[in-house]
Amino acid sequence: MRAYEVKRGDVNQVWEEICRMYDRCYTYKDLNNTYKKAYEMLESVPKVKVPDEEKIKIGIVGEIYVIMESSVNMGIEQILNNMGIEVENAQYISDWVNHNIRPRFLDSSSSHKAIKKAKRFVKMNCGGHDMENIGRMIDYKERGFDGVIHLMPFACLPELITQSIIPTISKELELPILSLSLDEQMGMANNQTRIEAFVDLIRSKKKAYLKVGQSGSEKDGKWNYKQVKHELAG
Repeated sequence: MRAYEVKRGDVNQVWEEICRMYDRCYTYKDLNNTYKKAYEMLESVPKVKVPDEEKIKIGIVGEIYVIMESSVNMGIEQILNNMGIEVENAQYISDWVNHNIRPRFLDSSSSHKAIKKAKRFVKMNCGGHDMENIGRMIDYKERGFDGVIHLMPFACLPELITQSIIPTISKELELPILSLSLDEQMGMANNQTRIEAFVDLIRSKKKAYLKVGQSGSEKDGKWNYKQVKHELAG
């Protein structure tokens, strides 16, 4: 929703008010009323109408802390939304609870399903979220996402394993994937530039596919993996 707001900042302002409303809830009735009111408030935010075929969607995967904590990942969801990009984060607290606490026989979590999909590229879990992230990349491709951004703490071994497989995944799935390593020494300007370049490449790919749909030719819409590797190197 934030990607399509007419005036930047409106959704954030509404969301902050919704959080304050939930803080004042003490009963189930309060929660139910607040839920309905919050839905109405979000729906009332003026939004730009974008045709579905022109919308750009990017999935975020990586180590659970760096993808959930905006102060660590530079507020990457906000950055992408401000560019008009729809974003989906692969990890939330509820997902972690379902995956680690809820018995699997009750309901297989999305994380378990992602791990099964990852076996196409890796056969064993080396720790952390490596297999889950690979499975999420496959899932994003299957659901028509335009790209994936992989976030990792600097020198995190499980995520380095994922990073080493990304070129193969990107090429086989024809899915642009940008990997960013984050630590306290990271430069905001450098990562901002890489994200903007990544988004520009995805926009070009999207336009090419739309052109293919009109012309009936497949050649122009073929994802050029070598170009991505060259443009995003460093």
